[in-house]
Amino acid sequence: MSDETRGSFIRWQGITIQQLYFVNNLIIGLSAGILAFQFNIAFNKDVVFNCTSKWLFSFSIAFIFVSLFLGCLTAWNRLDDFRTTEKIARKRGKHDFKDSKEIENLRDKAKQLGKRTWCLLKLQLFFFCVGAILIPPLAILRVIG
Repeated sequence: MSDETRGSFIRWQGITIQQLYFVNNLIIGLSAGILAFQFNIAFNKDVVFNCTSKWLFSFSIAFIFVSLFLGCLTAWNRLDDFRTTEKIARKRGKHDFKDSKEIENLRDKAKQLGKRTWCLLKLQLFFFCVGAILIPPLAILRVIG
């Protein structure tokens, strides 16, 4: 890999990581806001739900809550990934060849953590979208019913 190609790869890898953080944090923030809004409605004595609305509302809260939980897991997983990468860099910096097997094990762990991060992010987005999509029908049922 040429220096120019390597530099471009590192630059785009950094941008990808920044975007991952941005999306993760955005969905965590939106999930927290929607949950606060939903709990405000849930504890409002003036709001009465029919059976269908109760189910939609409950499912929406559950999906948004799971999305929030997955967002926190994603952040924690990234933290573990960075600690693993830091250990690799420290061991590689020592130029200690007896640690080469340990470095390979750490690299495998970092790859698995990276794959898990993307999987968690996709699940977080899925649960958020489903929970958010359930909100407009609630409003429609509220107006109709």
